[in-house]
Amino acid sequence: MINLLHIINALRSSTLELKNIGPVTIFTETITVGNSAVTARCRIHGIEGDRLFKCYYRPKKNARAIYGSSYYPQELRLFTLGGRVEYADVLIADWVEGTPLDIVAASHGCDYGALSHAFDRMAIRLLEADYAHGDIKPENIICRPDGEMQLIDMDAMWHSGIEERSLDEYGTPAFNHPKRPLMRLGKHIDDYPLALLSTILATLALDAEGFDGALSTDNPLFNPQQIVCGKDRALNEAMMLLFRNGDIAHHAIATRLTSSWGVIDNLHQLLCRALEIDCNKPNDVSKAVVEYKPPKHTAPHKRRRAWSFEEEERLTVWLCDGESIATIATLLGRSEQAVRAHITKLKIKDKRRPTT
Repeated sequence: MINLLHIINALRSSTLELKNIGPVTIFTETITVGNSAVTARCRIHGIEGDRLFKCYYRPKKNARAIYGSSYYPQELRLFTLGGRVEYADVLIADWVEGTPLDIVAASHGCDYGALSHAFDRMAIRLLEADYAHGDIKPENIICRPDGEMQLIDMDAMWHSGIEERSLDEYGTPAFNHPKRPLMRLGKHIDDYPLALLSTILATLALDAEGFDGALSTDNPLFNPQQIVCGKDRALNEAMMLLFRNGDIAHHAIATRLTSSWGVIDNLHQLLCRALEIDCNKPNDVSKAVVEYKPPKHTAPHKRRRAWSFEEEERLTVWLCDGESIATIATLLGRSEQAVRAHITKLKIKDKRRPTT
């Protein structure tokens, strides 16, 4: 069985011979360990430019649907301590030049205003795309030399070719809604982390010293568990600061962080308002912020989707919690008509008070 040490030891040899790719030179000083894989900067012999080398010690069920031909199953040969030969899956992708947002934000003299604007531009482009990233956090956002931001690590992403049951990641708790594991996969899984990070960066632009450590993953200043209960002191102070300084757009985004299920209403429009651009003209947003295109072969034909037991269970719970049909439809990725029809089919009594 492959473990982390087997991969690290192989990468430290500097030069690897891969089954299909051929000779690869690893820049050993760039080796980094993640939750499911080891990454490094590399150079493939005969190909110009550096690449990202990612070797998985925990295989991803949906990796082929995400990465297409860039994903190589059983590509790297490894020798285990018992003398057995094992093969690990490998991803080869473009290397993104720059520095992670958490490191940039912690540097002396950081321009948080510029970071706030760059993040909001990236967020708008992502909301306009036909996929969701799935694990938005400072470590997965690269600040490029041109001043723009780009997302990396697409392992938790969603697009129309990925089935819900195959996804085994639910983002980083420090930047996600507490009920994220219960949300149906779809475009809205990025709403909450985008809104939270946009709020944090806008707040840092106004008072970096007072909100120091707000981008920490291990000990976050803003706590989603407390936020959804309306008891997070940092968020309450940030909202007052934003309001006093006339940042109405980010204040409105911050108020929506108490959302019951992590869906942020009008997020795209509010981000556009924050940047003072026309939300109906995507080209107004700065260039090339998100550069991902799902493999063409993974897009299925649209067809009526059967209801799963998990969906029916969530439907029942949400009705008992008093959620609106519109909200439930959004969370399940279905039309309101389909939700109402299934409520009737299941003979669920809707005890919610009628809206006026």
